[in-house]
Amino acid sequence: MPKLNWEKALNQIKANQIWPIYWLYGAETYLIRTFYEFLKTHLHLDPYWGEMRIDAEIEGAFDLIQPSLFLKGVQLIQIKNAEKIRKFDFFQECSQKMSSIQRIYFFVSKDGIFQAKDFLTQVAVIHCEKVKEFEQEHWIQFLAQEKGLNLTSEIMAQFNAFQPWSLDRINEELEKLKISGMNPHVISCTPLDFQNTDEFLDGFFSKEPKKALSQLTHFFNHSHQMLTLLGIVNWNLKEIFMKKLGISTGVFSLRKKNIQRWANDWEKEELILLQNALIQIDYQLKQSASQPLETWTQLILDFCQKA
Repeated sequence: MPKLNWEKALNQIKANQIWPIYWLYGAETYLIRTFYEFLKTHLHLDPYWGEMRIDAEIEGAFDLIQPSLFLKGVQLIQIKNAEKIRKFDFFQECSQKMSSIQRIYFFVSKDGIFQAKDFLTQVAVIHCEKVKEFEQEHWIQFLAQEKGLNLTSEIMAQFNAFQPWSLDRINEELEKLKISGMNPHVISCTPLDFQNTDEFLDGFFSKEPKKALSQLTHFFNHSHQMLTLLGIVNWNLKEIFMKKLGISTGVFSLRKKNIQRWANDWEKEELILLQNALIQIDYQLKQSASQPLETWTQLILDFCQKA
């Protein structure tokens, strides 16, 4: 029962190395959905009977999967909520009875536990885990290129700041941008004034408190703006920290110069303390009635002082 990453499994399909059983699970449903569509396209299925989708939660759903003496070729069967299945004898019996048709089972589960011991050598388990933060920008660029979009650094920063972040959300927002002709106001959060945002970021990470404080009041007309600003600050913080560690993250060249310059003013210990402070602000914005302007003012006064 090999555990494959998403990209390796796709490459196997391109090389016509098809597993009889796929078991996919994880938080990124976009990866599961696109993997299935890629597999289906590659198999060139019969449009009438080549694909079947069933739900393991529905009683009697497996009655639809019966051996056939008349059909030939390949049939792809997607089974969602597969974690509900406790016995796999049925699938083994169907496989033994069929000779004229090849069935490929595509299980979609909430977990990675595959309980059919008799099938262990035939199943590829693929964990479609949540995209790691350092990979998010690469995925945004990839999805944008797929749609023929060239994103500005401001929109990239806004996408990186999404909370919660998922490929499904990024894909939906990119589709809206494409349809609207790249109008940033269609993005599903109140857009920030990016000139003010850049001024604030430069003042904050250059440790120039007066410059940062002068821009602060621009961001408190709407709660979404506060959360977006928090996400953008947090993203830049992590880029600076990676720079301090000597790790390249593929950040836009437009931002890279700023990251390099800001990194000179911060020690790693300071960045860790700032990260903890941002976690507290995130909690306060979402859970408490604290005054955000006062909270951010205090954050600037605490961290934007050069030694």
